[in-house]
Amino acid sequence: FAVLIIPSKNIKFNYLEKEFGRKLESILQEQDILFVNLTSSVMEGGGFHFPSEGHFKEKGNQLAADTLKNLLLMKND
Repeated sequence: FAVLIIPSKNIKFNYLEKEFGRKLESILQEQDILFVNLTSSVMEGGGFHFPSEGHFKEKGNQLAADTLKNLLLMKND
């Protein structure tokens, strides 16, 4: 079981969303649940979301898939 925290395209400007992500991280750590927060990757990069909506486009989905794959491979080593 693993959790991906996937931020919206407005994460750079949304304080409450950032705080929610931090709180969720804290809860997952306390419960010893495997997770990755994609917030820093999304904030550093660009072009992950469709411009007229909040959903990931191909680049964002690839980021999520690659990150989850790496996380699960590390967990199985």
